[in-house]
Amino acid sequence: MVPDKVGKYELQAVIGQGGMGMVYKGYDRDIDRIVAIKVMHPYLAAQNAGSDLIQRFKQEARAAARCVHLNIVTVFDYGINEDSPYIVMEYVEGLDLHSFLKAEQILPLRQSADIILQTLAALDYAHKCGVIHRDIKPANILLLESGLVKVADFGIAKLETSELTAPGDIIGTPIYMSPEARRGLPTDARTDLYAVGMVLLRLVSGKRPIQGGGGTPDLAAVPMPSELAVAEQMQFRELLATALAPHPEDRFQSAQEFICQLKAILAPHAVYESPVDELANTVVKTKRWVAQQRAKQPVATAAVTPASNPSHYLTPQAANLLNDELASYLGPVSSRLIMATAAKSRTLDELIEKLTKHIPSEIERKAFMRGVEHKGVRWLSMLAAAREGGSLRMGEPTPSQAEGTPGSSAQGIRRRVGQSGAAGVSLEELATVTDQLATYIGPLASYLVKRSASKAANLRHLYELLAVHIEDPDERKQFLSKRL
Repeated sequence: MVPDKVGKYELQAVIGQGGMGMVYKGYDRDIDRIVAIKVMHPYLAAQNAGSDLIQRFKQEARAAARCVHLNIVTVFDYGINEDSPYIVMEYVEGLDLHSFLKAEQILPLRQSADIILQTLAALDYAHKCGVIHRDIKPANILLLESGLVKVADFGIAKLETSELTAPGDIIGTPIYMSPEARRGLPTDARTDLYAVGMVLLRLVSGKRPIQGGGGTPDLAAVPMPSELAVAEQMQFRELLATALAPHPEDRFQSAQEFICQLKAILAPHAVYESPVDELANTVVKTKRWVAQQRAKQPVATAAVTPASNPSHYLTPQAANLLNDELASYLGPVSSRLIMATAAKSRTLDELIEKLTKHIPSEIERKAFMRGVEHKGVRWLSMLAAAREGGSLRMGEPTPSQAEGTPGSSAQGIRRRVGQSGAAGVSLEELATVTDQLATYIGPLASYLVKRSASKAANLRHLYELLAVHIEDPDERKQFLSKRL
């Protein structure tokens, strides 16, 4: 149920949910304005009172508030309501690019490029204000019916003057993350530009980018836009290669540099003109189509809110492990109880807490919690957020944070898995496997390699144990093909 008010703001509906909080559509009666309000989950606020987590939430407000720009969602206010901090933002009647792409909308190059140029304009301003977004992806790029593009969700943004972010932090969505971010290494503005390059690749290829041998996309397999002449296609491929270079020093060094090169390809002998009207028409048509599809599926789409749909935090694999553990205490009823409770829970922690109350013995409740931790259910559930529509959020430490070992070098692997790993597997091989797995699931890779190395009979077995954590079948097959 949606609460009535947060501070002075009236709440009207739930419009989304992230790792740190709920997002509501609200109303500011004082100035007659519709707003969006992100409220930190009460359980997080209670557990982390006075901790870095609340400071990070406030940092989001500070980061976005610095960036008053046409292409950035504006922050209006910050406050605390019943110990839960909240951020009040501009309410945008738009369609996010992820939903747009799910509608299988194929965009002409000019329109795709304009989305990228407007996104880069937002980042150019943010970077000059000392703000790095760190989670650029289609779900955070909003398309308005006017043809305007707005960048949203500075939830894991980094302020250059802040000491709250450090190597090993959870920093984005693996498929769009730069190689250094996937390894938990330090990041700067160039990691945002890499993510923009991945979004551009997604737009022009019409499919999710597939990583190549070095953890970067295989551009040779990507057809270049047919709207371009042969010479311009070569330039466009070079532009993508620069944006997606494995090493930051080889990429565009600023958003403005990226903008200039893209415009030079699109309009080599003239001043670039934005196809804003064409983009506006496409957005209007797509929004209408999406609304019609939702109307045809009221049960599966329209009637299910993010708060009542457990799929955003509970993978089938995590649910099965949870059921295996709970069935030891409650029997066959456990699977039905998990699904019924998940529909009423906003997070995995809330779900586990509610399930624990059904176990009558205190000793068995503690044994259940130990079993949940041993099976790694929480880490598996985080993989659900690593799909294209989600992201790895702050609020829980990454495996590398928990062990204080950022990166994936052989030395880091040695600290994580001890002086010996799987039978017949060298530390250097473990480091290589970790790098390869990080391509698909991000910083969780180091934790999973550590956990699986002691169980693996050999290197081939280790790959097989790790492959189950990759959700996409094509990406799983690609990972297995890399077996050393």
